[in-house]
Amino acid sequence: MRWRRALLLAATGAAVIALVGPRARVGDPPRLADAATLGLPRDPTALGPWLEAREAAVGDVRPGAARTIVWADPAGPAPTDRVVVYLHGFSATRQEVRPLPDSVAAGLGANLYYTRLAGHGRPGEAMAEVSVTDWMADVAEAFAVAERLGERVVLMGTSTGASLALWAATRPEWRERLDALVLISPNLGPRDPRARMLLWPWGGTLLRVVQGRERVWEPANAEQARHWTTRYPSRALLPMMALVAHVEDLPLEAVHTPTWMAYSAHDQVIAPEAALAAFERLGSQRKTTVLVRDSDDAAQHVLAGDILSPSTTARLSDEIVTFVEASAPSG
Repeated sequence: MRWRRALLLAATGAAVIALVGPRARVGDPPRLADAATLGLPRDPTALGPWLEAREAAVGDVRPGAARTIVWADPAGPAPTDRVVVYLHGFSATRQEVRPLPDSVAAGLGANLYYTRLAGHGRPGEAMAEVSVTDWMADVAEAFAVAERLGERVVLMGTSTGASLALWAATRPEWRERLDALVLISPNLGPRDPRARMLLWPWGGTLLRVVQGRERVWEPANAEQARHWTTRYPSRALLPMMALVAHVEDLPLEAVHTPTWMAYSAHDQVIAPEAALAAFERLGSQRKTTVLVRDSDDAAQHVLAGDILSPSTTARLSDEIVTFVEASAPSG
C-alpha cells in the first residue's frame, strides 16, 4: 500500500507542477503615458529630433526601422485634422507594407507616424528581451505623438500590429480619438495550430523542444532580409501568443470604431477564420472586409507594399481612403 500511496502522491505532485507551471500571459499594463508624461515637445519641428534622440539612445536600431514622422507638408510641419499611425507586425519594421501608409496619409491629407515595437529593428536577441506590456507602452507613445500631429487617429496595423490596434480600440482613453481602424491580416491566431501549445503551462519549455532555441526563416528577397528579423530566440514567440490570447478575451463587442479589414483566405501565417471571427464580434456599425486574392506575397500574408506585394498597394490605398472618408461623422 505504501508504494501505491507514494505513486499517487508523485502523480498528484507532477500534475500540480504541470498545471501551475510558467505560461505566456499578459501582466498588468503599466500606467500608459501621455504626451505630457513623456515630455513631448509642443513645437512640431522639435518632434523629429525628440524621436531621433530616443532611438539613438537604443544604440542598435537598423537603418529604416526607427520611429519616424512623415509630415503632410514637409515644408511647413503642422497638425492635420487626421493623423495616420502605423503599427508593424511581429519581426517586421515600418517598411513592411510601405508605401501603403504613406499613400493613405497623402490621400487623407494627414500626417503619418511610424512606430517601432520594442525589440524590433535590432539584432535578433533583442526580440526576446521584451514583453507584451512593452508593446502596449509603444502604442501609448504612438498615441501621445499622434496627439501632437492631429485631431483624429486612423490606426493601421498589420498582423500582430493589427492585434495591438484592436487592443487600443478597447481602451477608453483613446476610443474617442479613433477615426477608423485599418487591419491587415490581423493576428488572432497563427495558422499553425501547434502555436497554442505556447499558452500551456511550461509552454516555453515545450517551445524549446519543438522549435529549438532559435527560430530561423528564409526571407523572400534581399529587402525582406534587410527589414525583417529572420533569426531570433524562439522564446520571443511567447509574448506574441500571449497578446493573441489577450485580445481574444477582450470585449470586442464594445468597439464601435469604423473598421476596414483586408485578409487572404490562403494566408500561410495567420488563421484567417480567427481574424474573421474577431471581426464579426466588433460592435462597429460601419465595418467591411476585403478579401485579397492577388497578393504578390508567396505567403499571402503581407498584402501590400513594395517589398512583398507592390501590385496591390495602390488599389488597397484607394479603398482605405474611400472607407475612412465615408466613415467620417457628418456635420
